[in-house]
Amino acid sequence: MARQAGDAQYNPADEVQQTLIVSKATQTITFNALPDKRLSDESFILPATASSGLPVSYVSSHPDIASIDGNRIILHKAGKIAIAANQAGNENY
Repeated sequence: MARQAGDAQYNPADEVQQTLIVSKATQTITFNALPDKRLSDESFILPATASSGLPVSYVSSHPDIASIDGNRIILHKAGKIAIAANQAGNENY
């Protein structure tokens, strides 16, 4: 809100008010294609990153085929699954 009280030569100015909207920043997740694996392969780290720098979480469409522990995927049996990467945001994103 802006005000001007005036002086000996000028009357006070009418008050002026403006609205300011402060939004959270947007973020994107980079998650490159995963290579095919063999059941005999070791567990591996999932490589997704968020532009915000916040940690990414993962969900397996079939945890019986491959489960997720933090950012590590553990293979259990042969099959095809989808891995979803998510970052829920915080007070800034």
